[in-house]
Amino acid sequence: DALAERAAAPPYLHGGFVAAWCGAMLSEGAVRVAVARRGDGLCGVLPLASSRAGHFTPPRYGGAGGVAESAEVARLLWRVALAELRPRSVRVGPISRDGLGLDPVAGAASDAHYALAPQRVEEQPVVDCDGDRETYVRGLSKNTRKHIRRRRRRMEERATLDLDVARGAAALGARLEEAIDIEGSGWKGAEGTAIRNSTAQLTFYRSLSEWAAGRDILEIAFLRLDGQAIAFHYNMCVHGTVYALKSGFDEAYADLAPGKVILAAEIERTFEEGRRRFHFTGQVEDYKLKWATGTERFDWADLDAPGVGGHLTRWARAAHRRGSDFRRRRAASGVPADGLAGRRHRA
Repeated sequence: DALAERAAAPPYLHGGFVAAWCGAMLSEGAVRVAVARRGDGLCGVLPLASSRAGHFTPPRYGGAGGVAESAEVARLLWRVALAELRPRSVRVGPISRDGLGLDPVAGAASDAHYALAPQRVEEQPVVDCDGDRETYVRGLSKNTRKHIRRRRRRMEERATLDLDVARGAAALGARLEEAIDIEGSGWKGAEGTAIRNSTAQLTFYRSLSEWAAGRDILEIAFLRLDGQAIAFHYNMCVHGTVYALKSGFDEAYADLAPGKVILAAEIERTFEEGRRRFHFTGQVEDYKLKWATGTERFDWADLDAPGVGGHLTRWARAAHRRGSDFRRRRAASGVPADGLAGRRHRA
């Protein structure tokens, strides 16, 4: 954690975050860590996790790739990890271009004769808050500004509207459980994808919250009507950036658009408290782009070992990709699977 602080790393690259994620999501012994030291101090850490599909960089949440104080240290860590573990393949990512990027990985791969295959670029929307808030608001679409004003007015006509922010240890216990209950109150709970439906997810968020509260970077904001929480944001605030890691709203109040109202309030609070950036995390979605002033770009890539094993892995990956492309084309065409099978048979 101290190294991540010195490197101004986002929360998901801190040791406590990675430990909480790996402890909840992976089996014991699935993670190996390469460590670099200069004298008595730590100067680089690279965790690699293993699964049936191969090795990958944890956590699969926001960003990954470890922390190093320089590109040279990062390259050394990757070179040591590849030499010691000798993985057949490694899924690398997401690696932020705002940090050291993929260059240290590419250098180490070349040293170890691994093939580096870029896969995709992921963008995560952000709101830069260094400027004037009024200027930012004027830059939003007229429809967005009008929609939020109307929904706020309807809420205030119905009851007392408050933004309640719990920080640090105050965000634990009942407040955390309240947020988890809201997150599972709608379609996620019905489909079994809510935090409460997964023991691993529940363990992760509780462990993560304990760690973040101990470092005083945890914030949970609630939008309340007459004291009743109808929406929340689960944030971590590091180096002047608010990372919105989780959000949700009570679908019983969907007609009031509480998710959009609390988002507007949280961005407004980020400006008012003098922070420099609001980070949506997660992938690009249309509603996020309506508020964003830009994006942070992340790279995904695959490392494949030299020799027959690496070639087989690349062949299997290409075959899987062709199969996925075929299924997408079939779904888009509306032709049933048995119809296409019959055509292939006749051909």
